[in-house]
Amino acid sequence: MKRAALALTMFLLGSAAHAQSLAQPSVSHDCGSTTSCSVSLANATTVGNTLLAIVRMGTTNKAATTVSDNLGSSYTLDAAVVQTVDGHSLAVYRASVATAGTPTLTVSNSSASTARIIGFAEVSGLVQGSPDQVAGTIGSNGTPNAGTLSPTQSNDYILVAVSTADSESFTCSNGFLCEQTLSKGAFGDQDQTTAASISGSMSIGAPDQWAAIAIAYKSTPRVPLSLQLNYSDGTPVLGSLQLSLVSGTSSTLVASWPISSSGAVSAYLPIVTSGSYTYTAVDPTGKQLQGLTILPAAVAALGLHSVQGSLTLNKSTDALVMPVSLKLQ
Repeated sequence: MKRAALALTMFLLGSAAHAQSLAQPSVSHDCGSTTSCSVSLANATTVGNTLLAIVRMGTTNKAATTVSDNLGSSYTLDAAVVQTVDGHSLAVYRASVATAGTPTLTVSNSSASTARIIGFAEVSGLVQGSPDQVAGTIGSNGTPNAGTLSPTQSNDYILVAVSTADSESFTCSNGFLCEQTLSKGAFGDQDQTTAASISGSMSIGAPDQWAAIAIAYKSTPRVPLSLQLNYSDGTPVLGSLQLSLVSGTSSTLVASWPISSSGAVSAYLPIVTSGSYTYTAVDPTGKQLQGLTILPAAVAALGLHSVQGSLTLNKSTDALVMPVSLKLQ
C-alpha cells in the first residue's frame, strides 16, 4: 500500500464544523400483529460507534420490552413515552458497539399486540454515556412536538422520533432530516453546531394520537468529508474507506464507510489538537489500495464545515494521481 501525506494547514478558513453521524443507512421493520420484531443492518458496524433503536410497541407496559442483538450488545433505555389513549409506547434504546459485525436487532414484549422497529441506526462520533438532554410527551393534533431541548454544549447529535395511533405520512422540518418512516412512526436527526435550544417537532398527515421523543446526544466535533474515488481509466473504486489513528508503527481503526457502486463515499474529519490519522481505501477483497495521511491539528483553529473532492488512483499501481482535487468550505 502506498501512502500520501496531506497537511490540513492548506485548508481555507470557513464556518463552524458540522458533523455527519450515520455510519450507514438506517433500517426499519413493521412486523404488524406480533409480540416480537427483528431487523438487520446491511453492513458490519465499527467498534466504538453507537447503535440506536427507535421502537413502537402496541402496549402501555413499556417496562416489559426487551432489546438485544446477535452481537451481545448491551442496550440502555434513553427515553420512553406511553400514548395512553391509543395504548402504545415509543422508546429509544442505545448500545455501544463493542464487537464488530452485522447486527440483527430483536425487540420483544409479551404483552404487545403489535411490534414495530421505527429505526435501527449506527451513529459515529457520539460520546459514551447518558444523553445531554431528553424530552418527550404525547398529544392529539397534526404537529407532534416532544418539547424543547437545551443542549449544554455544541456539536450535539439531535434525534426526534414520533409514533401515531393510525397510519400517517410524516414530514420532517426545523432542520431535521427524516431517516426512516413507517405507517405509524418516523425518526429524523440533525447535527447541531451550536448549543442553541431546539424544538423536537415533526408534522403528520392528519390530526392523530401521537407520542414524541427528542434526544440530544453529546458528539465529538467533526467535519463532513465527501469524496469521489476513481481509477485512472474512469472506473469507480469499490470497497470501503477506513479511518485509523496512527501512533508510531501501530494504528487503531476509528471508523469505516462503504464506498458506493459509483465510487462515492461520505466520511468525516476529526477535529482534534494532536495525532495523525490515515484514510485507507480498501477493495472488496480486503486489499489496501492507497492511504492518505492527515495531520488535523490545525482544523480545530480553522473552523471548516465541509470538505468535498475527488481522488484518482493509478489502475495498475494503486498510486495516488496528483494533484488531488478538493473543495473547502
